[in-house]
Amino acid sequence: FNLYSYYRGAKYNPAFTTVEESFKTLFWSIFGLSEVISVVLKYDHKFIENIGYVLYGVYNVTMVVVLLNMLIAMINNSYQEIEEDADVEWK
Repeated sequence: FNLYSYYRGAKYNPAFTTVEESFKTLFWSIFGLSEVISVVLKYDHKFIENIGYVLYGVYNVTMVVVLLNMLIAMINNSYQEIEEDADVEWK
């Protein structure tokens, strides 16, 4: 967990200081309750900050794709059920 050691010195935002805080931050980012500024470090570690931005962005894009895929699957399932019962309902 070498990435977490850089965030231990975070001054105001403990978003990624521990594994538990990381999971909390990423969970709430699904709902838009986490800020992108949470990857900014107190010390000057631009490389680690950039990795944080990239990982945060990849996570958010992946979560949107997964949630949209689940929504499409649920709509498809509902449509198939309605299509199967359409003959019975309309006769």
